Amino acid sequence: MAMYDCMFAHMEGAMNVFQTTGDDPVRSRERLANAGITFRAKDGYVVMAGVRSEDRMRELWKVVGREDLLEGDARYLAGPGMDGQFYYEHIIPAIEGWSTGVPKFQVAATLTEIGFSMGVTQTMSDLAHCPHLEARQMFVETGDTLGGTFRGVKTAARLTACVDSPAVTAPLLGEHTAEILCSLGGMTPEEVTALEAEGAL
Repeated sequence: MAMYDCMFAHMEGAMNVFQTTGDDPVRSRERLANAGITFRAKDGYVVMAGVRSEDRMRELWKVVGREDLLEGDARYLAGPGMDGQFYYEHIIPAIEGWSTGVPKFQVAATLTEIGFSMGVTQTMSDLAHCPHLEARQMFVETGDTLGGTFRGVKTAARLTACVDSPAVTAPLLGEHTAEILCSLGGMTPEEVTALEAEGAL
């Protein structure tokens, strides 16, 4: 079971909204809060995690073309006072001077090479068309009761001896009333028919 699959399974509600509206949720600093640093790339956002040591910060400033930050304010080199506020006001803008001109997967790959743990953020549109998720069979396509197709998210936990969930259209209101009343409700088909004739069902 891949961690990516598990994370994607948590997006079930967001995927349903995306399938219904076609809209990607908007982004804001508040929505991007996480244990790492989120900053912009040319085509989206990336997240940087991991220990920010002086050596790594020195490599970072070289990669992004900000050698001027190698001297002077020690906070740019993981020194005392390099807190969240300093990140938002100084570190992130300095990185974004470079990253906003580079595609997100390239930003992540480049900074991974110098020791940072990197990831890319993906929109619901990215996820809905992700070849990895397709290959992992993380989607289920069902009818939408309007004659179309609705693409949902499967669970990441699938056991080899278990039958896959059926890809069936959700029932219409009342579609299985008689079946439920005759099984769980303990009624006979005749009793159900009588209630239907009375307009009670």
